[in-house]
Amino acid sequence: MKTYIIRSAILSLIINAAFVWLVHDAMAIDLKPSYYTIGIGQTDLKNNTGDGWWQQSGVQDKRSNQSNSWEIGAGWNVSKSFDVELGYRDLGKHSQFGSWLSDPDYALFKAGKCALPCSGMVDVYTESKTYGVTLKLKYGPRFGDFRPTAAIGIFAFHSTTSFYNVSAPGKLNEGWHESENHQRPFVSLGVEYKNAFVEHTMHSSIGAENSPVEKAHTLHFGVRF
Repeated sequence: MKTYIIRSAILSLIINAAFVWLVHDAMAIDLKPSYYTIGIGQTDLKNNTGDGWWQQSGVQDKRSNQSNSWEIGAGWNVSKSFDVELGYRDLGKHSQFGSWLSDPDYALFKAGKCALPCSGMVDVYTESKTYGVTLKLKYGPRFGDFRPTAAIGIFAFHSTTSFYNVSAPGKLNEGWHESENHQRPFVSLGVEYKNAFVEHTMHSSIGAENSPVEKAHTLHFGVRF
């Protein structure tokens, strides 16, 4: 885990430094964006495979692994092959319902942090949302109207997770809520044809600390204008 955090931090610093230099050059050329983008599609949300406190081994639950998502942005042509894009991205909503282990010695929903043996079960419903600002450097050689692209970027996002106890009568809205801001690198692969594009983006470490979401892959179709 420490190695991953260090690698992620170093990659974020490198990407940020590259963006500062490239955006400075782009702004020196023209403050007005070269183009605008809008895209819609689907996010495939990947659950943490570790046995965290929210995911108890041997306990059945239901998760919504797909969600509608969308993005808007503006781009600057730094050169014939390189673009810098600034945008806003909404990864949609992830929900989960399941019966988790509970212990009266700890706060509700802190199931995995109880001192073994845990006692009892609690039915819990969660909702997670993630959205934020993207900044990316995109490369793609042009072959007439066709252009394959690859990009690296930074996703500065706000993530919220709400937890509801659905087993206690009358307490549906009495849950625990957490909200966090993070910055994580991402990579994308895509294809452009004239003014249309399709792009697959791979996000990692999405969500709040105790969110049931670890990774997210988005597939967006859109237009440039």
